[in-house]
Amino acid sequence: MINFDKLTRPTSTSAPLDPVEIFKRTPNLKDAPNDLWKGQAEALARWHNNRDASDNAIILNTGAGKSLVGILVAQSLVNEQIGPVVFACSTIDLVSQTSRECDRIGIKYSTRIQKEFSNDLFETGRAFCITTYQALFASISTFKGQNAPKCLIFDDAHVAERLIRDSFTLSISKHKFPDLFDKITQIVRPEFQALGKGAHLSYILSEVGQQSVTLCPLATSHRCREQIIQALKDANYKASSLFFPTVQLYEHLHYCAIFVSSTHIEITPPFIPTGVFPFLGEGVRRVYLSATLEYETDFVRGFGRKIPNPIVPDNDAGNGERLVLLASDFDEKSTKLSVAKSILAKRKLLISVPSYTRPKPGKKLQRLLIRPHSASN
Repeated sequence: MINFDKLTRPTSTSAPLDPVEIFKRTPNLKDAPNDLWKGQAEALARWHNNRDASDNAIILNTGAGKSLVGILVAQSLVNEQIGPVVFACSTIDLVSQTSRECDRIGIKYSTRIQKEFSNDLFETGRAFCITTYQALFASISTFKGQNAPKCLIFDDAHVAERLIRDSFTLSISKHKFPDLFDKITQIVRPEFQALGKGAHLSYILSEVGQQSVTLCPLATSHRCREQIIQALKDANYKASSLFFPTVQLYEHLHYCAIFVSSTHIEITPPFIPTGVFPFLGEGVRRVYLSATLEYETDFVRGFGRKIPNPIVPDNDAGNGERLVLLASDFDEKSTKLSVAKSILAKRKLLISVPSYTRPKPGKKLQRLLIRPHSASN
């Protein structure tokens, strides 16, 4: 007679959970890094020891390899098989950049941009999905039901508050929606006049002060809700870029604040209602990748929670790697262009201009920005 008690199950080669071990097992591809930097390894080890916590923040300087850390964390959570894992980026360009980093070390992934998944790996639970904050926080999102995230990695979490708020902000441009802009200014004008501030609103709208913006009197949205909704309907908001934010705010418009400038009207809640998103609630693990934790209010406003024990590795990678040049230090326009072109030949370059003037770049500068040389750093 066979004694089945002495038989054992066959051993399996399960995927590792330790993110450092995951890195060691990645294929030795041509452009793959040979080893982790000290700060990356320390951040991953500390996160792994506290991986069961609902919220972890990893603080690394820009240029210190946050994306690689986030990718290895995401793969570790996929290997744990606790549910869908989503990696949120601030822009589509950063989705592509993160995807290239995955390709560089041989880790599989899905992307979700422009309403489509790049493959079925995420939907079948075999990989994490790289997408944008806008797709994740959309009023009509695909990340619900069986795709509802159980784990999230928020890249650039220090700027997330603005990105999340954008999904709750109805922005009406005077240039794009002139009739709607005029209707809403007519709706809110009596609110200013009732307080003796009619002249103030006229000053803001006159474009005398290009940087000026004003807040409508409190409870304006409560008293004018029906008029504003009717104005949106008359503007056929469903067929425009106003659709998604209007859907998000429709039932709660009377709680919102209204800001008016000479070019835009913005309707937005005073505080982001993070409670409407299940993935910001209980039973979900979240990892915040950030370049700074100078102000904890950035996390509180954006995500509705405070990070008690952020992971801040002892690391100097990324320090002292930025050079700031002021255009006022150069006398000639041609000098500015030649300096910009010489920098762009070898380095990344950001040209910052005052947004309130919205200047159109000259042809030479335009070509420089649109067709840059490939940057090595």
